[in-house]
Amino acid sequence: MLVLHEIKIHAAFIPIFTFSAITSFVFLAGLFQIMPEAVNLIFYIGLLLCGRYAYLFWNKKYVLEEIAVPSTVMLVVLTVLFMFLLKGLALLHYDNFSHWGLIIKEMFDLNSLPDDRTVIQFKNYPPGSAVFIYFINKIIGYSESHALMAQGFLVAANLAVLLVYCNWKKPSQILLSIVSGFTLLIVIKANIYNLLVDTLLGLVAVSITVIAYYYRKNWLKSLIATMPILILLLLVKDSGKIFFIFNIALLLWFVISYESKKKTKALVFVTIFAIFIPLFTSFLWGEYTDKAYPNTTYEDNKFAVTLDTLSLSGIDKSEEAISNLGPDLLQAATKFDANSNVESLFWLNSISILFIIGIYLHRREKAKLLISTTVLINVFYAFYIAALYLMYLFLMPEIEMVYLAGFYRYHSTIVIYCIGLLMTALIQEWSKSDLIQKHILLKLGTMICLITVFVFPFHEHIKSITTRPEVANSLRMDLKNAYDKIRYRDSENPTVLYYSSESQGDRGYLRNMVLYEMLSWRFHITYKLDGEEAKQSFLDEMKKSDYIIVLDTDKNFKSFFSTYVDSNNIEGVYKVNNSDNGLTTVPVH
Repeated sequence: MLVLHEIKIHAAFIPIFTFSAITSFVFLAGLFQIMPEAVNLIFYIGLLLCGRYAYLFWNKKYVLEEIAVPSTVMLVVLTVLFMFLLKGLALLHYDNFSHWGLIIKEMFDLNSLPDDRTVIQFKNYPPGSAVFIYFINKIIGYSESHALMAQGFLVAANLAVLLVYCNWKKPSQILLSIVSGFTLLIVIKANIYNLLVDTLLGLVAVSITVIAYYYRKNWLKSLIATMPILILLLLVKDSGKIFFIFNIALLLWFVISYESKKKTKALVFVTIFAIFIPLFTSFLWGEYTDKAYPNTTYEDNKFAVTLDTLSLSGIDKSEEAISNLGPDLLQAATKFDANSNVESLFWLNSISILFIIGIYLHRREKAKLLISTTVLINVFYAFYIAALYLMYLFLMPEIEMVYLAGFYRYHSTIVIYCIGLLMTALIQEWSKSDLIQKHILLKLGTMICLITVFVFPFHEHIKSITTRPEVANSLRMDLKNAYDKIRYRDSENPTVLYYSSESQGDRGYLRNMVLYEMLSWRFHITYKLDGEEAKQSFLDEMKKSDYIIVLDTDKNFKSFFSTYVDSNNIEGVYKVNNSDNGLTTVPVH
């Protein structure tokens, strides 16, 4: 209500504006090691404001209708839905344990931004979503399901922006906008069940563009509404810088196109508040990591951008790999078969062209919004793919470059941005067409057509969103339940030896899970005992360990380890005793 009445921002933009402002404030507090104090300050100010506006509502100073708009209802429904879907879940995805869940757990362990006390490997990754999740969980209590919910709230706030042009008198437009939001949510399978930020990044970029367009004739309000979201965009992920460039270009274009009296002043303000301040915030993160990790330089980070990495002499890749990169990337970005992302772009571009032709034939007018959006998203798409080419060429190790590591997620983010804008423009043109709105059959037919074009390319992804992942019988829960038996037993930081034959060749999945559970490097994992040398190595590790956790076994391990346990069921947790009488193990229950 404060933002609605004092700053006078549209109700659809208030949630993401507020969440972005909170994230920015808590992040800045984290740079000064006062994150808990910042959370408490925001919480108590929020309580005071809640009491104030409850009093004003009671005395009829404000009416509920001011905020009871479709976007607000959408936000509430999505929030409740995310809480229901995510309640009681645990993290399962590989990258939750390699970074996105790990950083949040470390932040709660330290009550600060991560530093050299942590086991985080990707030290330069921005902490934007993690900071917001920290804020929410500091209030409601930390758990993995609460972390997923908090990220869900951020997603919901962005999806609410898509309903900015809706009102209760146009239920068909509301329906189409809801379908467009649902489509963006299912571009990446099962994304709501992990803490990866690829979907979130695309949605934040869409929100900024929609807000900038909505306030295109009011540069000051556009600047106020987008500045904290631009900061969030840069803090969510490093690749947010590309979407930052896109949105800054649009902001500047709107000022140049629509501001006539105070153009110079507007450009100066945009430069300071939309460009300099968000980039300075990103710069502060770089400065923080330099001080927080004194034994690590920026150049040690994966994807570090330096003069050396960007020089032709710094390309440490074979000629064959370099010559194949361009064709492989182009094929991945344009191949239609079995590629829902490209399929969606194709059909949305096609329906957009049909709308443009139809509008011109009917009204003899150019559908300026739709034409501009169609051209713009294709230019941005080409620019983004070119940027990916440079990233793979200069920054990615060859072993990852040759199979375009991570391309699906990188590609999905730009697709979310492009189709999000194009669907919004299509809905706008559809809702403004007198011919369509006056003929019920034509209206119904075009609605069905749009919904089909929106959803069909991703229809196979729907089940992955609506079906909760199976957690109970997962390796993750086996590991967590086993380590819980020794988590606070005897030693606060025990050395643990793990055995899991089924995890051999898992590309580090178990290793990252163990690191996430223990927040320590004091562990060793053995995957097989296939000879005397392997058995001796395992014995050497046993002597250095406090505990052994056997997650699963095979014939060789059973034969070897049965001499140390008095049980037919080898799997379990064991205390290691290393005395003069030799090595013995005691089951831990």
